[in-house]
Amino acid sequence: MRSNKAKNKKMTKKSQTGTLSTSSYSDRKKSPSKEENVLKKMKELLGLNKIRFSPHANSRMGERNIIDYEIRQALSAGKHDVRRDRYSIKWQSWEYSIEGKTIDERHLRVGISFEISNTGERILIITVIDLSK
Repeated sequence: MRSNKAKNKKMTKKSQTGTLSTSSYSDRKKSPSKEENVLKKMKELLGLNKIRFSPHANSRMGERNIIDYEIRQALSAGKHDVRRDRYSIKWQSWEYSIEGKTIDERHLRVGISFEISNTGERILIITVIDLSK
């Protein structure tokens, strides 16, 4: 007859194939592919004035004394920092990091995404950081 310890061990042993609460790699949602040429697309939309500022971006602009014209300057002269890109699970979209300078040499990092609206695609400004300070 087995001891209670042996019975308990057998009962608590984890299955080799996983449990209902675990998900396999194939069950996970895959993120869509990133934009191939973020700068080109961004500059085209910027030239068409297809841009929207999120409430978070507006709040950060107020805190950091940054006006929308400065963001447009930084974006038009900006470089894409691929290392800072990330996929937002919450919004189901890629967020891209663009760094650029304004006319008065203020160095800004702008977080952007692309969104579809009823008038077509546009740039969504997510946040802005002043790297000069």
